[in-house]
Amino acid sequence: MPDLPASVRVGIDIGGTGTRFAAIDEEGVVLARHTVRTPVAVDAGAATAFLADGIAVVTAGAGGQVGPATISGVGIGASGPVDADGIVRNPHTLPGFSDIALAPLVTAASGAPCVVESDAVAAAVAEATVGAGRGAADLLHVTIGTGIGVAVVRHGSPVLGADGFQPEAGHLDVPDEEPAPCYCGRTRCWEQTASRRALQRLAGVEDVGGLDRMAAAALDGVPTAQAVFDRYGQRVGLGLRTLVTVLRPTRVVIGGGGARFLDAYRDATVRTVRAVALHGLDLDLRATALDDDGGAVGAALLAAI
Repeated sequence: MPDLPASVRVGIDIGGTGTRFAAIDEEGVVLARHTVRTPVAVDAGAATAFLADGIAVVTAGAGGQVGPATISGVGIGASGPVDADGIVRNPHTLPGFSDIALAPLVTAASGAPCVVESDAVAAAVAEATVGAGRGAADLLHVTIGTGIGVAVVRHGSPVLGADGFQPEAGHLDVPDEEPAPCYCGRTRCWEQTASRRALQRLAGVEDVGGLDRMAAAALDGVPTAQAVFDRYGQRVGLGLRTLVTVLRPTRVVIGGGGARFLDAYRDATVRTVRAVALHGLDLDLRATALDDDGGAVGAALLAAI
């Protein structure tokens, strides 16, 4: 019978499509994980119950046959904006979790202190601490999923805006042949041209499995598939080149669902960035080392900060 961990931290990554729960030990190792579709039409009570149910699943899993593990903290990373008070302000993709003081509700339900931050910050902290950004003095992390989230970690700490909000750098004006209107108000928005959903539209496929097959074809040299990923890589690069020019990060890590296809579009992205790079900027571009766990792991790590 396995030893029961003295305590675990639970991380929750609330995305527009799915919510991931993870229980980690003191070293950041994932002991249990659970993924479920994110509910949309819920009130504060139902949202809290949904989160409490997921916490119960992963704490039971972390305890193995012995019983539920003790929780020392809960961290939530949510698709932003998330304000300085930890309130999600995202009625567009997280209507059921927006404008609610989630932290005290989750604390009351779980008995553990809770913090709420943007999913972009959570994923960046995870990569900087235990993932592909480890060892870098500063890290620019770009999560490509239902939307695009961007965060910077410098010397182990996330960099926030002057008002305490996580900067919404996934919403940049980018040039493109076709308009890409976004709920943010831009007519050509980076999120709308370079999210994973945008890649699916560009590829003409319905699901991630179709993208997997097309990416494999692109890497095998099939011209039509290569053209899709070259175009997509250029779109990623159009936003990324603005960010690296302004921020000049030591390392850039791509996370989220878009990271699994990086090998197919990396060259096009690097070419697009280097076409405007200034003052000898070198682009150290890597894929996540944490796969889909990054946001939840980072949220759990934030619970200890």
